[in-house]
Amino acid sequence: VYESITVTINEGESYEFAGNTYTQAGTYEGHFFTDLGCDSMVTLTLIVTTPVDNAYALPIIVAPNPVLGGQSTFVNREWTAEEQNGMHVEVLNAVGQVMDVFTPATFPIEVDGIYTSGVYYIRVTSGTGEVYLGRLVVK
Repeated sequence: VYESITVTINEGESYEFAGNTYTQAGTYEGHFFTDLGCDSMVTLTLIVTTPVDNAYALPIIVAPNPVLGGQSTFVNREWTAEEQNGMHVEVLNAVGQVMDVFTPATFPIEVDGIYTSGVYYIRVTSGTGEVYLGRLVVK
């Protein structure tokens, strides 16, 4: 018997499967046997969500906002050279799953490639460690 399951946990949580403890997103296989000798193979897809309710995040403005699916938007702020060096941007969906991660090549930071309507969060981590969070609505 072959079966596939998908489980979502929050970052920092763990999931027990086939005698192992998992904390990282990925695909894992387990082989199970019954007392009668029957066996089954189960494939686990583990999704780890990243919380977007970050009490330490500084607010940023994302504009234009809202946008239509596929339309670009921008995070416009004056960034120092130290903040730009090592900066990365994460696009998260409403439940905190990371949809995209990139290093900005230009400033203001352009965010594009979101085609599905919904609420998203843009989390910018500067090269000096500050975390900024903005909300984006895609229609």
